[in-house]
This record gives sequence, structure tokens and C-alpha cells, in this order.
Amino acid sequence: AVGYGNGTFIAFGTPSGGETRNLIRSEDDGLTWTAVPTTDSVGFYGFAYGRGSDSVDRWLAASSAGTIYYSEDIGLTWTNSGVTGLAGFTPTKVTYGNGKFVAVGTTGANKAAYSTDGKNWTQVVGANARANWYGVTYGNGRFVAVGADYPTSDTVMWSVDGANWTLATGISDIDALWKGVTYTGTRFIAVSAAGATRTMWSTTGNDEYESQTLTLADNQDLDKFEAGDLVQQDS
Repeated sequence: AVGYGNGTFIAFGTPSGGETRNLIRSEDDGLTWTAVPTTDSVGFYGFAYGRGSDSVDRWLAASSAGTIYYSEDIGLTWTNSGVTGLAGFTPTKVTYGNGKFVAVGTTGANKAAYSTDGKNWTQVVGANARANWYGVTYGNGRFVAVGADYPTSDTVMWSVDGANWTLATGISDIDALWKGVTYTGTRFIAVSAAGATRTMWSTTGNDEYESQTLTLADNQDLDKFEAGDLVQQDS
């Protein structure tokens, strides 16, 4: 997982062998990285940075512990202390936009959640409760989430407020496993770990998705799509 905000990159690798120093950060455009000690061995799936309604700037991370971790000191220390409203919800990715943090997930009756401060959350069903949602981003005045729901293509949803979601149109590949999505400033771009269609883009986020089929030689590049992280650095 990798995220960017306020001039800082933060990345996390899967823990192994009890190692707890898999969290790293960079403040020089990714040229040099510093390991950040963590207090436990939970994995972080995705990051978001934003200012909460309490005027506190926070980094947030969706975690393998089934909750949200946050940092109030530019990613140096992390905790889930005081996080409420996520019982039964397993977040996979989190994003920030228009004054709200929004997370999506893969288990439970609710598949999306939103918060104005990153600590107190409200769960919502989303536009498709059957789907597993693996990626979410914000741009062009809306949140866009991507996932998988074989054998349907109801795998992209959008929202202007993080609370009310609508299925997007124009997606055709029922075998796709959309793992990541980002906004470049002009279009939303998503990547898939399965199916014939491995990338797609839309200028609106809610429709007019254009797909592209990639030819992968001997599965050599599948790991890049399995990770599913796309990051847009401010220009």
C-alpha cells in the first residue's frame, strides 16, 4: 500500500516473521525512505490524508485489524484509539475529499463508511452489498469505488457525499477484479487483477468507461495489478 499527502509518501509492506518495521515514509519525492516503528504487526491496505472537522490533519490507514488506524504527526506514530462506528466492517481502502474520509470494504452488511474527522464513522450499504470493494478515490466532485461481483459487472459505484451511492454504467467485463482506482485531474483510472480488461478510464467517474485489454506475457506483470495501488502526486 502507498499513499501521498502534504508532501509525504507513506508505504507499507506485508509483515513477515514478526517484523514490525514495514512502514516507511519519504519527504523528498520518494528518493529516500525512512522506516517507521509500529506498535503491532497489523497490515495497512491503503492510506489517505486530510483535515478533519476538528481541524486536525490526519493520515488514515485501512488495516488488517478490521479497523482504521490514524496518525496525527505526519505518519510517525499510529493508533486506532478512539475509532468508533466500524463494528462488523472490514475496510480495504480509504480516501479523503470534500471534507470527508470515505472507506470501502469486503465483509459485513455494509460496504462503505464515511467520517468527517477520521475517527467517528457511519456505515452505509453502498450501491451493491454483494460486491467486494477494493479501491476508492476522490476527484471531480465525487467519490468513486471499484471492486468485484462475479458474474455481474456491477463493480463501480460513485457518490458525491460518501453516504449515498449509485452504480456506474459502461462496465462490461464480468470477470474483472478491480483492485485500485485514482484520479489524475482529468480522468479516473482503474486497474484489475483478473479478466480480459485490465485497465479502464472515465472522465466523469459515473459513466462512459473506456476499457483496454492488456497482453501479459507469462503472467510476469500480474503482481503489479494484484497490489492495486495507484497514486497521483500533486503536480
